[in-house]
Amino acid sequence: MRHLLRVGLALLMAGSMWYYFAAVLVPYQQKEAAIHQTPRGNLSDLYPRWVGTRELLLHGRDPYSAEVTREIQIGYYGQAVDNARPNFPKDQQGFAYPLYVVFLLAPTIKIPFAILRVFFRLLLLVLAVASVPLWIRALGLQIRRITVAIIVVLLLGSFAVGQGLYLDQLTLLVCFLIAAACAALASGMLLLAGILLAVATIKPQITLPVLAWFALWAISDWGRRRRFLLGFAATMMVLLAGAEWLLPGWFGRWRGAVHAYFVYTNARSLVEVLLGRHSGLLACAAIMAFVAVTCWLVRREPAASQGFNIGLLVVLAADLLIKPTFPLYDGIVLLPVILWLWTRWEVIREQSRPARFLYWVSVFLVAWQWVGALALTTVSLFHSSSAAQRFPYLPVPSLFAFPIVVFFLVALLATEIWRGRAFLPQRVDKTRKRVVPSTANEVGLGRA
Repeated sequence: MRHLLRVGLALLMAGSMWYYFAAVLVPYQQKEAAIHQTPRGNLSDLYPRWVGTRELLLHGRDPYSAEVTREIQIGYYGQAVDNARPNFPKDQQGFAYPLYVVFLLAPTIKIPFAILRVFFRLLLLVLAVASVPLWIRALGLQIRRITVAIIVVLLLGSFAVGQGLYLDQLTLLVCFLIAAACAALASGMLLLAGILLAVATIKPQITLPVLAWFALWAISDWGRRRRFLLGFAATMMVLLAGAEWLLPGWFGRWRGAVHAYFVYTNARSLVEVLLGRHSGLLACAAIMAFVAVTCWLVRREPAASQGFNIGLLVVLAADLLIKPTFPLYDGIVLLPVILWLWTRWEVIREQSRPARFLYWVSVFLVAWQWVGALALTTVSLFHSSSAAQRFPYLPVPSLFAFPIVVFFLVALLATEIWRGRAFLPQRVDKTRKRVVPSTANEVGLGRA
């Protein structure tokens, strides 16, 4: 009965989030856009990439060119971007991805976009679900099936996944590829892990920090781990060579498109937004130094061990703080961090007060999205949608604070390794029916 109640509560939270999107947030944004005469566009991250791929492969046109960008804008917004209008969106929707993304989208170029969008969303939904067991395998976690089902329901009903699906975000695809690469690494399939991570570099701002950590890990035991880097290097060579064959000199055009994107969107990291440019850059440097030291200390640990996982989770948590932009759908990057912390409460409660405090703050922050969505859903259903739209972003503020708190929590736990103290999970002694600490060998803390 208790399990059914938990599943029912998870379904209620997920359902309230989807109702909030459909009946509160989207109608509010549409109303605001109409009042300010701001084109909303088709809100698809896939569309500019699809148009660019089609124009390159069918007509041999440069997807980074001003002409193709203008055509993308007309298809996306219904008109070309007009910088003279103060309320016009700043995002010019250029083809700002590495050119080899066309190899993934090539099979879709003759499918009408309206049909493609439906199937793409279904694909992203499936990949989001599949990422949960992949991360569980990658981190070496043991979670009961009913708990996994609850996690899947909450994941699909989270703001990050909801927004990602609504915007056709390739971030969901990239996060799945990273999860699959980590699971392959934990299973000893290093060559496959390298191949998957190479494909994931279509979103380099998410993938490169993970790659840097895995490269350090592989080099630290080259004899046994070199297959990862060989798989990655071989795949990247094929992707880069194929892209250069399709469009010679594409790398310079892509770099220019990325620079333009940062300029017209005024891209800033989450830390810079909070602290200002100069203080934010110093804080980013300090975070990067902390991550580098942590990864160096655990570089010899085997995949899926406690030390390896700490390195990976610190990298993922830090990435959201220091990368140039932080759209809320990027919060799915923290899924493995949440899963890992979910299974560590029995140990965290034995840690210092700051660790316990940060843990409960992080629980509150991640749960607030559903509390806020349920509150607005209730108001919309039993009062009116207009009343709920007075606070349309109620579930959102906690999602900006969550990555910060989670980083400090994971960093605090990582310092246990710095001091040579194993942050061990606990296991049940079945002979004496009591909880005891696991040994270092049981969680793979021995040197590789």
